Amino acid sequence: MKTALMIVAVGLAGASAAALAANDTGTSPLQGDYMVYGGELGDQQPATERDTKISFWVKGALARRMFDAMAVATVQDGCGEEESDSVRRIRGDVHCTREKSGATECNFGIDMRSGKSRNGQIC
Repeated sequence: MKTALMIVAVGLAGASAAALAANDTGTSPLQGDYMVYGGELGDQQPATERDTKISFWVKGALARRMFDAMAVATVQDGCGEEESDSVRRIRGDVHCTREKSGATECNFGIDMRSGKSRNGQIC
């Protein structure tokens, strides 16, 4: 009986630790890239004081959490000319893609003049 209670207690402790990790509110380092530009995506120009936008590409653990947190349907990724095994979730200007391998990337952009969000990539 004590052994069974010990197994249940250890299991609950492990589940609680996993739940805390999933709801972590601390800071973590980012993986990804960014691009500063003016003009429009696909026709980028050097950024100016009156026209500065930033596109962000987030990868790794944060991208996986973003993808999983998006409350939208997953659709087959139709971006590009080649057939793809990846799937995509889109909510507003946030686009996340997950490859069959599990590799995940999210992108979004910000117009620094207006402070409004925008797409982070063309497709």
